[in-house]
Amino acid sequence: MRGQLLGVAWRGWRNSTAKLAKGKVAASKWRETYRQLFQETDKDHNGFLDLHEVRDLLRARLKAGVNDSATEEYIDQCIRQADVNSDGKIDIDEFVHLMVLHLPDARIAADTEFVTDQAQCLREWSQERAHRLLQIIVTTTLDRSAVQRWALCLLTTLGAGMLEGFLLVDLSHEKALNFVLRYAAEQLLPSVVWCTQDASLVCEAMGFSPEDLLKRLEGTAKASTLLAVGQCHAVRSVSAGFGLLGQLFQFAQITNNTFKHFKEKVRAGRDVPLSSGAEERVIRLCGDFSYATYATVSKNGRFHILPVLDSSNMPMLAERVTHGFKYPLFLSVPPNLWGQPASNAFRGISFVCLRSLQQQGLDTSKVKLLRVYLGDSHELSSTGAGKRFTCRERFESRREADVLVDFHAPIVRRLRLWALDSATLVPVEDHEDALPTFCFETTSTERFQNLAHLMRDTAHVVDQVSAVKLCKTLGAPLPRLIHYPSTAETVNAAYALARPGEEFCDPTQTLVLCEREWGAKEIRKLNAGFKVLSAAEIIDDLLREVRQWARHGFTGPEIQAELDRRDLQTLKVVRSAMHAACSAEQKGESEVSGAMGLKGLGEIRDTIRLWVDV
Repeated sequence: MRGQLLGVAWRGWRNSTAKLAKGKVAASKWRETYRQLFQETDKDHNGFLDLHEVRDLLRARLKAGVNDSATEEYIDQCIRQADVNSDGKIDIDEFVHLMVLHLPDARIAADTEFVTDQAQCLREWSQERAHRLLQIIVTTTLDRSAVQRWALCLLTTLGAGMLEGFLLVDLSHEKALNFVLRYAAEQLLPSVVWCTQDASLVCEAMGFSPEDLLKRLEGTAKASTLLAVGQCHAVRSVSAGFGLLGQLFQFAQITNNTFKHFKEKVRAGRDVPLSSGAEERVIRLCGDFSYATYATVSKNGRFHILPVLDSSNMPMLAERVTHGFKYPLFLSVPPNLWGQPASNAFRGISFVCLRSLQQQGLDTSKVKLLRVYLGDSHELSSTGAGKRFTCRERFESRREADVLVDFHAPIVRRLRLWALDSATLVPVEDHEDALPTFCFETTSTERFQNLAHLMRDTAHVVDQVSAVKLCKTLGAPLPRLIHYPSTAETVNAAYALARPGEEFCDPTQTLVLCEREWGAKEIRKLNAGFKVLSAAEIIDDLLREVRQWARHGFTGPEIQAELDRRDLQTLKVVRSAMHAACSAEQKGESEVSGAMGLKGLGEIRDTIRLWVDV
């Protein structure tokens, strides 16, 4: 698989039981609505519906859909699948199962999907980060060698102080030993700065008179004792001053290195992600690159996103996720560690993420997985015998994921709907009637021919040079789609066409398709009237809707059936383009792209995701 990316999302470990119960209640309400609909349709109240009644009801509901393109063949297929006992009637359980296949609209804005106080989230992250750093510093400072050095300096200082006390005290006094111990303890801190506490003050602090407890060190006879006292003072001062002061400098160095190494680990994704803050997290493995992940992180979801990625490929994304490499919020898993096939990828990412959860104290036995594969359902692979098979065929035969989401379908569907609404009737050579026509402005021959093939049953596609000629003939500009190989080129083209006095392009009839979200934002800032589509935003919205369905208790097969229903006609067109590409490839033709035939058309290299529901 080319450009595969793994993603994992898990429900928050706080309040997860209540949220899951709420989702199941919502799903039960929808099912109860379908039961009520069955009772209203069952006019004779015999507990069954005839097939023609179900067909009429289903046709009416499907045709009422905003973007629905269901065919009679699809409706018949749904009814045949629902009539599991083939008795020509639909009972209430079969009816509910049939209707649940058509899930309610679950689209939700990015900033309302999760409920988290952002300020509180950052405070909790800061507290956990500080706790980790302090723990590392204390552990490093108090290692075996450091403790040995501290103990050596301390014992040397205390020993020199005790010897000094023995030299000063009158050993015949009953409290002489107490004085020696007290004197050595009182000299610890002063020794660091080469000072000495007066012995007479120590005596008075103990409640004794210096004349009674201390020796009288006067005269030449006691000079040797005074020299020994001075030498003890020097020894303990050197031991405490240089030894303990050196340890303090080492502590400062350890602290500085700890902050430095912590940031390096955060940058490389080698530190365990923080467990505090956001109540819910979405975790995604990004392979070579992912525009969709950039789009998600740029929204409020950045407080909930925990990508599992190779940070060397996406340093800007890693920096944004971690707020300048301050908080450990992602794991680094290079693709060579989890393998290319989907089954290996899901297994690898599950192991990595579940292990991370275990380190945070979560009971992973309660984790429920919904594996969502986002990719090209018509991508071709070959067996060892040389036979070709698609990603969808492998998905259905091996069940490598629970849900397969085709990233071409929602983008192509939006483009076809725009063409149906906006294309202008224009006389075309070799055709008796005028054809709906629009201009596709791009510099990529491959993309132009791919789109022309996808739109062959919807509209006639011309390039920008032909559009100028037709504009002069018709006296009005053609609707225009702008999509260049890079987002920067697309933005530059939009800026050029937004200038006042542009006669060959009407911004209000122009659709700009950008792969990256920042390009869509730049074009919207122009306020020139462009319709803007961001491929990354489209994919992000679709995955958010899938997560909502999962929260409401719908299963993988139910979600898959809804996605297939939506994209039935679109996937047929995409499959036709794929067959055309394969035919051209076999004939050695170069004007149609290779294995897919859709390369570059809003392609999002974000192909595997995993939904983990705690």
